[in-house]
Parts: sequence; structure tokens; C-alpha cells
Amino acid sequence: MKAGAWYEDAVLWAQEKGIVSGYPDGTFKPNGNVTRAELSGVVQNLAEEGYIDTDLDLIEQYEAIKIGKTTEEDLIKKYGECLPGPESGEYHFYTKDHSIIYVSFNNDGTVSSKWGVHPPKYPQVTEQNLKKLESGMSYEQVSVILGGKGGMSTLNWTKIIRAVA
Repeated sequence: MKAGAWYEDAVLWAQEKGIVSGYPDGTFKPNGNVTRAELSGVVQNLAEEGYIDTDLDLIEQYEAIKIGKTTEEDLIKKYGECLPGPESGEYHFYTKDHSIIYVSFNNDGTVSSKWGVHPPKYPQVTEQNLKKLESGMSYEQVSVILGGKGGMSTLNWTKIIRAVA
């Protein structure tokens, strides 16, 4: 590991906590690709240590919003303020874990459409998401997903959000 690199503190912390141990030769490869087994081990260790909430509550919350039945008032009671989105007629709500749920409303105040969620800082841990994360992501990208300090371009963030959504 390169002394003073942006990831040094994160790697040392993760090693100290038993989250990562590096490769058998004692090295870490922060710019290498991550296999499913490696990422699964890191995610499992993070979850066991209480750093990741593996509850799928976000998905359940999203699925509970029913087109034509759930009202704006229902969502305001559950999440608080209804914030306007970038386009006319688009709105979003922040959940307790800082995820964002996107909706639009009919004239009668019921949900006319819902088009997704922006996941919180940590992705929901599912087998499906682990498979998506495996395909070609570097340690830098995985570090950012799991809370690291790596710099990411908008293009890479878009790729990550699509992978975990």
C-alpha cells in the first residue's frame, strides 16, 4: 500500500477492525478488480461488525407505495416534507436512512407514478446487488460505495446508483 494514499486510513482502519486482511502476501490492491468472494467477505464482515444495515426496509417501503391509492398526505405523515424534484410534477421524500423515494401525484393527491429510490450511503445487501457489483468494479468504486474517500466522477456514480437500485 502506498504511504499517504487517499485510501491508506480506510484500509488501516478496516484491517484493524478485521474487515479486510489483504492478500496472502500481505498486500492490498486498491485499484484492482474485486471478485464476488472478496466483496462478499468484506460486506459480511461489515455487517457482522454492525457497519451495514442489511434490513431490506427501503425496498419494502418503496413497494408499499400503491399507484392510485397512496396519497401525498400518507407520504408526508410517514416521511415528512414533500420536496419538489427537478422536473415539474416530480417530488421526492427522504427516508430515515437518507434514501430518496421519487413519486408524482394525480390531481386527487394520490400517487400517479413512482420511479425509484436513490439508495443510502450503503447499498442494500442482497445477492443480486453483490452480483451486480462484481462485474468490473475497482476497489476505488467499492470503497466509495462502502463509505471510502475515493474521488468519483459523475459517470461512475451513475453506474453505481444503477447497479444498486
